[in-house]
Amino acid sequence: MADKTLIFFLLMIPGTLLLGINDVLARKILRSGVADSLLVGLMFLASGVLGLALLSLFGLPEIKNGFWLVFSGTVILNVFGQVAWYRAFKLERYLYFLHCAS
Repeated sequence: MADKTLIFFLLMIPGTLLLGINDVLARKILRSGVADSLLVGLMFLASGVLGLALLSLFGLPEIKNGFWLVFSGTVILNVFGQVAWYRAFKLERYLYFLHCAS
């Protein structure tokens, strides 16, 4: 049990830090004028390249019944979630300027 907790924390802490860095960089990129749809596309492209690199290193894992249904649902939710996330970052910039102007 202690080994699983240690592995969890060893993966969670760097993952949380990287997610925070990603959010800060995304805000900076959006503030520079890059379209949110372009940023979403680049993030999915980078994820695909990373996924293919890992797939080439470790091979294709065993796929069991029900995988494709869950995979498809996750992909669809992730696409909508990413678009909403970056649009929220973009709107945050406009709302901040409106707040400062008033």
